[in-house]
Amino acid sequence: MGKTICSAVAALTLMAQNAMGQEPEILWMSGSHSGGVSSVRFSPDSALLYSGGMSDQTVKVWRVSDGRLLRTINAFYAGVRMVAPSPVNGRYLASVADASFGSGEPTLKQWSPADTSPRPAFYAAGSVDLPLFSLAYSRDGSRIAVGNNRYEIDVYDAATGSLLHRLFGHNWFSFGLAYSPDGKYLASASGDQTIKLWDATTGELVRTLTGHTFFVDGVAWSPDSRILASASWDGTVRFWNPETGASLRTVDLGDESAMYAIAYAPDGATVVTGGTSEDGTGSVYLIRVADGAILQTLSPAHPGALFDLTYSPDDSLIASSGAGSAIHTWHAGTGTYNRQISANRAAVPDVDVSPNGLLVADCGGLTPGGDIGGVVEIMQSSDG
Repeated sequence: MGKTICSAVAALTLMAQNAMGQEPEILWMSGSHSGGVSSVRFSPDSALLYSGGMSDQTVKVWRVSDGRLLRTINAFYAGVRMVAPSPVNGRYLASVADASFGSGEPTLKQWSPADTSPRPAFYAAGSVDLPLFSLAYSRDGSRIAVGNNRYEIDVYDAATGSLLHRLFGHNWFSFGLAYSPDGKYLASASGDQTIKLWDATTGELVRTLTGHTFFVDGVAWSPDSRILASASWDGTVRFWNPETGASLRTVDLGDESAMYAIAYAPDGATVVTGGTSEDGTGSVYLIRVADGAILQTLSPAHPGALFDLTYSPDDSLIASSGAGSAIHTWHAGTGTYNRQISANRAAVPDVDVSPNGLLVADCGGLTPGGDIGGVVEIMQSSDG
């Protein structure tokens, strides 16, 4: 079964790789950002691709089937940091900008992709001039949570934009937010070395998970919501019982390592985590949840820090992006290397897998030669 890898760094390019190791064939190319692209996400039906431009401050909507640029949204006065469609039906598209201090502009806006109005469906009045570091939709798409630079987490009604809860308690930024699949909890990972669990309905703090000794960058829920996994700059991955707060097991990946990202396999049996290893390369590890065993150190490593990684929804592929002009993919079941997808960029900071399991999106900015690019590409990679 083929996978399509989409890389975003002045074009949307569909490429096909029909055999292991072959260079992708360019099928089409159209449209452009005028500068670096920070984020790409697929719509829930995998038909559209959204991209956010750091330099041109726009959000673009692309049709995946033929690469047609459907819409350009002049979103902000500052660069677009993140884009995220609402789950389930993709009715809304959230966008987060770098703060433009003194502009009086909200840094969280939500759009209706099907609407051609230049006005957002809502803007979060509580986010004016506030840098935001994380964003998560609830699983039913009814709420949006964002972490700001005042160490708060704001929860908004996704339909109206009204502020439902302002969550206090962290002493540093919340780098990662994740709603549990059962809708019971919102987990927040913070630079204050803790994870907090909040009641997703009332916004009340349920418990604080302690044990990490450096920034906690990522959290991921098991599919059944019974285990929470966290990745930290202290070089460890921890597994937690959310009902008791107990630490179930700790996986040590090295005193000089720093883990930035973590993702659960769709079957719940493994997690994949990555960051910077002791030798400064961007490493990826496959870990068995049941006993914390490191099943595989996935190679080759990125030449610098790893920025993002993900599983395909069908549990067959792992994809990672980071420093260096390549995307790496592995077979999820065995950890064996699938292929490297070359990208004409110095770094690839984001990666996403489409809901139908056929597409993987990534994005970037500077080319190896130092020029700022704005290319959005889609490439196909056979996984076997």
